[in-house]
Amino acid sequence: MIPVGKPQLLYAVKLFISAMLAFALAENIGLQNPYWAMVTCCVLSNPVSGAVRARATYRFCGTLFAGVLTLTISAFLSNTPQLLIIVAGLSSSLMLGISYLDRTPRAYFFQLGAITMMLVAIAYINRPDTMFTMVVTRVTEICLGILAVTLVDSVLFPSSLAPVLHKRLNGWLSDLERWQNESLNGKSADATTQADRIRLLSDIASFNQLMTTLGYDSSVEKSTRQAASAIQQRVVKMVPLLSSIDSSINALPENLRTVLTPWLAEIQRQAQLPKPSFVATLAHLPTQGQLHPWEKLLVDELVEQVRRWLALWAQVRQLKTFLEGKPLPEHLYSRMKRSRVFSLPADTGMALRMFASILTTYTLLCGVWYLTGWSQGANMVLMGIVAIAFFGHGDNPGKTIASFGRFAFIAMALGAVLSYLLLPMAGDYGSFLVVMGIFLLPLGVWAASNPLATLAIALALSNVNFQGHYAPNNMGQYLESTSGTLVGVYCAFLSAALYRRWGTELAVARLIRKDAQEMMSLNRHLSTRDLERYQARALERITALGSRFSAIGQEDRSPLLLTRLKTGINLILLQQAVTTCPDASPVFGLLATFRQLSLTEEIPGTLLTQLDASLEYAWERSDPRLLRPLTRLRLLHFPQAWHWKP
Repeated sequence: MIPVGKPQLLYAVKLFISAMLAFALAENIGLQNPYWAMVTCCVLSNPVSGAVRARATYRFCGTLFAGVLTLTISAFLSNTPQLLIIVAGLSSSLMLGISYLDRTPRAYFFQLGAITMMLVAIAYINRPDTMFTMVVTRVTEICLGILAVTLVDSVLFPSSLAPVLHKRLNGWLSDLERWQNESLNGKSADATTQADRIRLLSDIASFNQLMTTLGYDSSVEKSTRQAASAIQQRVVKMVPLLSSIDSSINALPENLRTVLTPWLAEIQRQAQLPKPSFVATLAHLPTQGQLHPWEKLLVDELVEQVRRWLALWAQVRQLKTFLEGKPLPEHLYSRMKRSRVFSLPADTGMALRMFASILTTYTLLCGVWYLTGWSQGANMVLMGIVAIAFFGHGDNPGKTIASFGRFAFIAMALGAVLSYLLLPMAGDYGSFLVVMGIFLLPLGVWAASNPLATLAIALALSNVNFQGHYAPNNMGQYLESTSGTLVGVYCAFLSAALYRRWGTELAVARLIRKDAQEMMSLNRHLSTRDLERYQARALERITALGSRFSAIGQEDRSPLLLTRLKTGINLILLQQAVTTCPDASPVFGLLATFRQLSLTEEIPGTLLTQLDASLEYAWERSDPRLLRPLTRLRLLHFPQAWHWKP
């Protein structure tokens, strides 16, 4: 059952009004393919104004870039159509491959550029003299669609991402407060709590998409975006700290935890204050003379973690009050102004596989077109490329492409209803609006909750003859067009299987291999910037693995992800500290052993011996830069081991 409420109805009305306005403008100007303007309105419609403007910008720029590139190529190769098809195919495949390297909405620029090149260069390969006209026509109609959807969205139905932004930030802070209270109280995390924490990490990682869109939302000030980005950066740093504090407190001997109870209670009290003070908590700590060497290390490590966490938490609280209208201290304000959204790492391996799959699909379909001379060859090529480029990158691309094929078939059936039953009843523009309302409004409600329904609308409109006085296409031609679409989708299905195997389990194995490769790379001098990049990459990998573990029924492996993140961070800190130490062979050996362990591999018992030897080396030199990460690694991997003695 499709939920029908105010948001769905509003979305459908926006889509209908903007599509009809775009069609009216294109028809009155006398453009050749007015349905392009309508399709633009369909794919750009979004409940949020910022998302509309972002996609509109990328669609226009991608279309214009591809149009200029197509004209440049055709100017040199118009007399050799075979070579033109080869160059156009390589260019389009390359642009679509690049789109997988950009993990932001900017990828839409490359996607639309490739599709535009297909629409113009391939569809009009036998009529090179009309390519300039078609490029100008397409850019003009895309602009009319953008104008219509932006006008309707901004004037009639404006919306803002500001409430969404504040809701997500409030949700983060609420979850973090609960997490820190549970950690300071020594409450062990159960499976449900661990799953909630993985979901929090997923939300933090996906925040980049929202931040990119915020740049196009005029209702959200630049300083607000910078404050949100600064909060995200600090929360990313706080997550491993909180997790380490949690692990450390749970690993404390009962007698030591009792001694530290007043200090932990003071930490909790300070965390609730507008300006928490770490210095005020130090009076509640036991004196060093009361502690054994291992207890000293435990307390020193815990104090350092709490100090860093409380400083970040204070900054997050201040940034949150800034979003509510209160001023910031000058030093924090200047740091906030330099905040930037961290970029998700590019998956080069996936981009190369998709480039090869897309190019193979293009080659096979062009070969079929060349051998058969089929009049629907251009449509077949276009739909095959759309199928694999937009739906072939998931864990199970066959299933997704099959869903696309079903929706394409539904779109053809809907187009037939519109073309042969509804539109013949429209005698003037008023009745045309009624007919299109009957067609678009219910589908708009559907599209509000299912993105593939938007695709069905766009395909249906693309196969209806809206040019000039309406005259439906020949039924045979219509069925032939449907067959071309389905052949293209089937070829995309086959090509998706050529360059990688399908399945969530295989995707998990691939991510684990990537994690192992990155752990092996932690063998050089690493700066603070490298540490931040590692945290960002590890965070993204945690979210990707966490959802997949749930999908294959292995939620119990999710705690390993946070353990791996903390291990990587401590190895980097240890690597930074050991570079200035002479004769640190125990530590170098420990680093080499850790780097060779994979995410799912059991920790060997011999590692404890190496950790203790490294602790002995660091203890003799009284070097806290070595002692702290070594202590955390021992607590993390051997929480039940006997206390270390120098």
